[in-house]
Amino acid sequence: MRIIVQRSGGYAGTSETYDLDTEKMDNSSAAELLRLVDDAEAAAKRIAQTQQIGADFLKYEVTLSEKDRQRTWKVVDDGSVALEPVRQLADYLSRHSCR
Repeated sequence: MRIIVQRSGGYAGTSETYDLDTEKMDNSSAAELLRLVDDAEAAAKRIAQTQQIGADFLKYEVTLSEKDRQRTWKVVDDGSVALEPVRQLADYLSRHSCR
């Protein structure tokens, strides 16, 4: 599975894109990344109806591609604890991907 996370916004108005493919990772690392993806997607779905709007919030766009299927979801990070899994996914990709 190819995972692309785009993080943008915040006070500085930054934009960063991270990209990893589990097919190019060892099994343990791939399993950890897929767990982070599942946790982040579940968190994003739980808070989808209560999303805050603000100019200085970070925004995440996550695209998951596997074979002929692709799905994308977006979330606005209001700093809530509920979105910690999304931040953990982005942080993991920022440490392990080639930008």
